[in-house]
Amino acid sequence: HMYSSIWSSYVGYHTITQKVSVSLGEKILPTIELRAQEAALDEIIVRGQRSGKATALNQQRNARNIISVVSADAIGDFPDQNAAESLQRLPGISIERDQGEGRFVGIRGIDPNLNSVTINGLNIPSPEAGVRSVALDVIPSELIQTLEVSKTISADMDADAVGGAINVKSISAFDRT
Repeated sequence: HMYSSIWSSYVGYHTITQKVSVSLGEKILPTIELRAQEAALDEIIVRGQRSGKATALNQQRNARNIISVVSADAIGDFPDQNAAESLQRLPGISIERDQGEGRFVGIRGIDPNLNSVTINGLNIPSPEAGVRSVALDVIPSELIQTLEVSKTISADMDADAVGGAINVKSISAFDRT
C-alpha cells in the first residue's frame, strides 16, 4: 500500500487535506466535500440611487443662483465616458465633439471659451495655447461625484465666466463613510 495526501482549495471554502491509501495498479476516485466558509460581516450599508438624485435636486432648489447638478448615480445611468458627455444631459448645455467624443461644453449657447471650469473649487487653466476653453474629455465619468453648472454667476463667484461656471466634484473616500 502507498499513502498519499490530496489537497484541495477553492475561494470561499475551507482548504481540505485528505489521506488516501492506494495499492499498486489500483484506481481510486476520492470524494472531496468542500465546506463553505462563514462570512463574518459587521454591517452592510445599502445606498439607493434615489438618495443621490434627491440630493442633487435639493442642491439645485436651495442654490442662490440658477444651477444644474448631475449626481454620480445619474451619471451611472448612461454610458457616458467623460465629464463633457455627462453634462450634455442637462438643460441648456451643449457639447462640441472631437473625433466622436464630447470635449468642450457650451452653456446656454455661449462659446466654451467664455465658461470657467473648476475641479473641487480650484480653477483649471486651459492646457492649449490661445484658448480659454477647458477640454472635459480628460475627466473620466467614474471619478465624478457631482457636476455642478452655474448658469448665472453670483457675487461670491469669480467674474471670469460670461456663459457660466462648471464645477467638477471628484469622488472622495470621505463621501463614502
